Amino acid sequence: WYSADQIHLRKQNTLFQNKYEGIHKVHHFHSVTSSLILSLHSHRNVSLTNQFILTRKGRNIWNC
Repeated sequence: WYSADQIHLRKQNTLFQNKYEGIHKVHHFHSVTSSLILSLHSHRNVSLTNQFILTRKGRNIWNC
């Protein structure tokens, strides 16, 4: 059996963990997208980059 304090602590830990994992996922997504754009730019294929950004914008991904 858990005491009330222990249950409260466990709840807090789970909330914190979920929040942290959410932030981490968003950060990971942004770094992946940034590196994708950088690699596209390094190939100097501007039209492809523009196409990529436009399709992404169409899906509202940049509005994070």
